[in-house]
Amino acid sequence: MWKRSLFISAAAIALAVVACTDTPTDPVTLDADLEPQFARRGPLVHSATGAGHIAHTSDVVLGDARIFAFTALEHADGTVTGQAQLNIIGVGFGSENPAITNYFQAEVVCLTVEGDDAWIGAVIKTSSIPANIGNEVGWRVRDNGQGNSAEPDGISTTQFPTNDPGFAQAFCDAKPNRFLNVVEQGNIQVR
Repeated sequence: MWKRSLFISAAAIALAVVACTDTPTDPVTLDADLEPQFARRGPLVHSATGAGHIAHTSDVVLGDARIFAFTALEHADGTVTGQAQLNIIGVGFGSENPAITNYFQAEVVCLTVEGDDAWIGAVIKTSSIPANIGNEVGWRVRDNGQGNSAEPDGISTTQFPTNDPGFAQAFCDAKPNRFLNVVEQGNIQVR
């Protein structure tokens, strides 16, 4: 039985090698619906990426921590792509175990870079609060360099309207001077 399995495995590997080395004569065409997703957008003009957490103490009773990750890419053709996620973890009354009290995932729609600062706007796609889906948000970040001698990077809390179409782009265009929280155990890069 094991010889049969070995033969089948060897045959599968041989077919895979032939398939990888065989050069197709016809160009590969994408389905019309998928083509825009894979279209060449040109080289990157600007980017802002980061992940980490901040302690946020504006809630004097509870306090909370915000864990974030984002990627925002501006392409040569002017399009902006990227994703963002924010988890807000609060302690709660009488609880010793933190729990995620709120989260959202968003699609980045705009990016403005000026020096070491970037303003990012996004549309919420999923959220622990269903009413937030479709809302637009914006936040500011600062890259203070790399290495142990660099100051910690900074990120603002998200500016969060109820439901204002066009808010994200207006945020990126206006470049508001939002307060920057210290990024702990993380890094932001703006290019």
